Amino acid sequence: MRSQRFAMMSARICTLLLALAAQGSRALQLGSLGRRAFVDSACIAACGAVLPAVAAGDQPATYFKAYSGKVAFGLEQAAQMDAEATSRRVFSEVTEADRRARISFGSTGKILFEVPYELDGTVEFMWVKDSKGKVIAAKKIRQGESFPATLISSVPSGKVTVVAKCTDTLWEGAVTAP
Repeated sequence: MRSQRFAMMSARICTLLLALAAQGSRALQLGSLGRRAFVDSACIAACGAVLPAVAAGDQPATYFKAYSGKVAFGLEQAAQMDAEATSRRVFSEVTEADRRARISFGSTGKILFEVPYELDGTVEFMWVKDSKGKVIAAKKIRQGESFPATLISSVPSGKVTVVAKCTDTLWEGAVTAP
């Protein structure tokens, strides 16, 4: 109880000092940068004086988390999209050569998987699955990226499946890695 009263009094005194300083200080008349710096430092000083007194009371601890609303795209999210897909098509259905996916393998066990800008919508995600159906590489295509959309990854030798998600459809194709 005593610490709460102290905290309230400290806050009132800091507010009063800040108001008095704002009215008569020459430093505050120098421009917005000087005023901003003064207000920032006064707020930090006021919080520093008040917070320890509040923390010492019997108040329950409060924790805050900031959420940006963005979830990182990774192997688990690609596997979930793959499992929940209701519409699937194969790359071999694409008749125009400039819209076909291009898949090539390097000498070091890497795959180069390229998809043009649109199939039945803009390419949003790409991933590669191994012969057991496990997602081994995944990428989210950002709006500002240049096209063709490209995924480069190490892959095991044997059958791999490449997948591109466009709007509501998954486009896939199976190839054999050397």
